[in-house]
Amino acid sequence: MANNNKVYINLPTELSGKYMKEEITNSFKVTALDVAFCSPENENIFINLNDIKTKKEPSLGYQKDQKGQTFFKDKQSLIYHFNKTLKSFALAPQAYIAIENVLGLKTQSERSPYLSSNKVINLYSEPYIEQYIDHPVNHRQIVSKANISDIVNCLHASKATKVILNGNLDYLVPYIYPQRHAVVEIFGSPNKLKHQLKTRRINNKYFLEIRIKDPTSSFFYDLFLLSIRKVLLDIEYEVPFNKKQAHKEIFNKADIIKSKLETYYELLMFGVKYSTYLFEDGYNSREEKLLFSHQDKINEICIMLNKLESQFFCFEITNKYLFTQLETMPPASLTDLALLQKEAFEETALIISAFFDLIKTLLKQKSKDNPINGN
Repeated sequence: MANNNKVYINLPTELSGKYMKEEITNSFKVTALDVAFCSPENENIFINLNDIKTKKEPSLGYQKDQKGQTFFKDKQSLIYHFNKTLKSFALAPQAYIAIENVLGLKTQSERSPYLSSNKVINLYSEPYIEQYIDHPVNHRQIVSKANISDIVNCLHASKATKVILNGNLDYLVPYIYPQRHAVVEIFGSPNKLKHQLKTRRINNKYFLEIRIKDPTSSFFYDLFLLSIRKVLLDIEYEVPFNKKQAHKEIFNKADIIKSKLETYYELLMFGVKYSTYLFEDGYNSREEKLLFSHQDKINEICIMLNKLESQFFCFEITNKYLFTQLETMPPASLTDLALLQKEAFEETALIISAFFDLIKTLLKQKSKDNPINGN
């Protein structure tokens, strides 16, 4: 008798290696479902819960239309794609998002013992080799489009505590899935460190984060990560804050950030407002001129949001999330697109609102512990 409880999964090329498949298979063991893997099709995430012959529905993922434009079929795959575009600033490993968000499974707290026992992995881009290296390099250490899945498989399988990326290889960071505390160093040229990332342990998992030298900026970056991870990935962790950190610079910057967040949030809510107008007037078949005027307002709001990026570094990330949604919507009716626009503005506003609440909580500490400690 055929097994009707089988899940057919078409993984993205980068995650189609042996060890990723092993981890997904292990995660499925707690369910009543069997798993089988299809051949990867470029970047598509495809999950079919019925029969492998019905390749279209039901499925998750993102596809390209006849013009080559990407559109998303579900929120989880949007987050997967967005996280990839963040490169060094990735919120979580792509493998974690694929298992926890896209597949809806729980990653194993203790992952299986992988074959590789390397402590350090050194990888090079092809231009870096040509420009700076004058000695032979193992071909397995040179990253190219042809071997990207092998490289990611190696990164996923390895127990490395240090990964050194030489050249423009920031895009590999989301595919590094640490099993324990580790560090990633990215060099633009020999002896010139571009970024350093270290792990933060959250709920028995390890997440890589860029190290910001300035302690005040680092503190607010932590608050922002808490907000965006909570909203998009439902990951919570405690931001360490004690009275020793309660100095004047922290509170002064909190006041400034709070003001910027209010301006940014107000623009997002205008986006919600005009998307609602667009939906209502489109639904009621109002004249085309009026509909275009609503969309023009939304476009103006996006331009203003873009201009705010230089005022606060976290706005670049929230803008990227918002614009990724606005630019990758599926072929749909005007009213459906208006609702998707509205949802995009609302969800981005939710991230800002969560961040704003943390800033307000911090400022309450200021009044509670007055006089302020420090210079």
